[in-house]
Amino acid sequence: MYDGTTGTRFLKNRANDTGLGLTAVTLAATAGNQPSLTFTVKNAAGAPLPALSASDVRVYLGTIIPANTTLADGTTKYDSTYIETWGNASGQAAATSGKFDTFNYVPATGVCTVTFSDTFGTATAGGNYSAANYDPAKLQRAYIRVTPSTTNLGASVVNSLNGVAVVDFTVPAAGNPAVLEANPQNVIVTVEACKKCHGAPLLAAAHGGGYKDTLGCVMCHSPLYAGAGAEAPIINLTSFIHKIHAAKDIEEFNTRILGNGYKDVTYPRPLSDCNACHTASGRVLGTGDKINNYKVANLEACGSCHNSDTVDIATGKGHIGGAVTSAAACAICHPTTAIDTYHTPAVAAKDVREYNVTMTLDPPANGTNYVTGETPTVTVTLKNKSDNSAVAGTVYTAVKDAVTVAGGGLSKAQIYVYGPRSNAKPVLTKAAATITNGIPKQAQPLFVDATDANIKTTAAGFAYKLNPITADMTGTYMVRATIADYGYKSDSDYKIDSTAFQTIKINTTTDDQKISGNTCVDCHGPGFLEMHNARHSVVFNTDECISCHDKSGNHADPLDNRVHAIHSASAAGDKLAIDWKAVTYPQGLRSKDGAAIKVAGAPYCKGCHTGSTGSGVQWKTSISQNSCVGCHADKPGATDHFLQNGGR
Repeated sequence: MYDGTTGTRFLKNRANDTGLGLTAVTLAATAGNQPSLTFTVKNAAGAPLPALSASDVRVYLGTIIPANTTLADGTTKYDSTYIETWGNASGQAAATSGKFDTFNYVPATGVCTVTFSDTFGTATAGGNYSAANYDPAKLQRAYIRVTPSTTNLGASVVNSLNGVAVVDFTVPAAGNPAVLEANPQNVIVTVEACKKCHGAPLLAAAHGGGYKDTLGCVMCHSPLYAGAGAEAPIINLTSFIHKIHAAKDIEEFNTRILGNGYKDVTYPRPLSDCNACHTASGRVLGTGDKINNYKVANLEACGSCHNSDTVDIATGKGHIGGAVTSAAACAICHPTTAIDTYHTPAVAAKDVREYNVTMTLDPPANGTNYVTGETPTVTVTLKNKSDNSAVAGTVYTAVKDAVTVAGGGLSKAQIYVYGPRSNAKPVLTKAAATITNGIPKQAQPLFVDATDANIKTTAAGFAYKLNPITADMTGTYMVRATIADYGYKSDSDYKIDSTAFQTIKINTTTDDQKISGNTCVDCHGPGFLEMHNARHSVVFNTDECISCHDKSGNHADPLDNRVHAIHSASAAGDKLAIDWKAVTYPQGLRSKDGAAIKVAGAPYCKGCHTGSTGSGVQWKTSISQNSCVGCHADKPGATDHFLQNGGR
């Protein structure tokens, strides 16, 4: 967060997740046509709460208004489906709008029943609620939020997150139960997709983490929430979320993010990758889901990303198609198939690999892991990327060629052999044994060379016989091949290299814990780190990153330092003096220290380091000065503390 008065950044107190579960939701209409809901509330251990008060429970009710519906004011205004929230109740005061008429909680079972004072379709008084477009024939949504008090939780928990439940239903006749939809309807983005970057539980969300599902966000972030026509960005979730992720200025929040507003957001993957958010992410959705809604052009969604100082689609400013007033007009030039094409642009020729690379190693004698004394041979073979045909044998036996020359020989053919995961260094090659100023070389060339007897390259393929495995080697090691013909001349004149990769186990049958597991792809996606493509291609896999970002003392910053400095937005924590303070990490970094907080006061390492043994929990048991400096160097006195206690 940013304090505009003092000009300082600070870390917002994190909320605790109470782990409340809301299940067995039913809904009915009383004889007087009042909404009545019953649900079960249990804690993380599966036990009912000792008590629950009416003020701990809040229920929202709203009508799902399909896109292009003619509204009560006679207009067909919205290209997207929205919810008009007409009902809200919390606390108990019979016959008072916005309150429960009756409330009952059974501690023995955790069953809670609430009945609205208002009837179905009656707008709650005193708030931004409207029933102007209420239609009992349309699907309705109920959003239940339970925020128990400290006393009712039975533990000292502050700023607790809520238990939530969402059901879509058809309005029943008075005195009858409602028919509930089996799965949520009209879902555009699931909360599971949000959690990939923002964490689980969804702690980075607004309102103190109180609304843990996108199905709840849309109850209020709708242009219908404050009555038809209220289309400020703060209300309209379609434009609001797109603008945030596209780093667009939002007038209402122009002092957030280092005082510059949302325009300083650093989105962690290509913005055109709509599927990053618009994916079911394992959730079963109803027939009205809109996960693929991004493929349908409309003014609200498209304009929120593409409008700028020079472009305004609605007025025609900077838009070749002129002024556009409806999604129907958009579809003339931008059909669904075209939207997919726009957001999956063709890969630039320089970023298309030249070869399909296959790398194999002689199998371990015992079939599972290599042991002391073994000398496996690494073999690398190539096929042309264009048609997957095998390359000529002369490609392997030709001498190393100059860069920017296509054909006639490769400019790069090498392997990296390194490990173990937690303390990776070059091993088992002549390069690794070549020490300069105490630092071993990382890349082992594969070109035919009479001075290196371990190179076994022939017209059948590149090959390298590794040095004998030593007794002090135990753990998971990696082998990575990089191949290039055209190679690198400049950041704009290059051809991306072609790679192959695999892990091997040495003197153990158990894998080491992988740094961060596979969580990098949650935010960054499975593709390349584009800024790296020119010199060498890198996917978001820590096992591959440490081929260069190892602990050998070579030119690359150790990965534990670089990644911590980046994700903590550190100005001084990077050992190669790169300032990363502009990075906007999508999860809170720490909790406030204090006895009343039930979670540790340390940085929220789980955001990246998740999983069981073998899947990235190393942070729990090891301390690295590289990672500590990466996160903490900006704090006055921290670096001195590290040095005084033996750091380097």
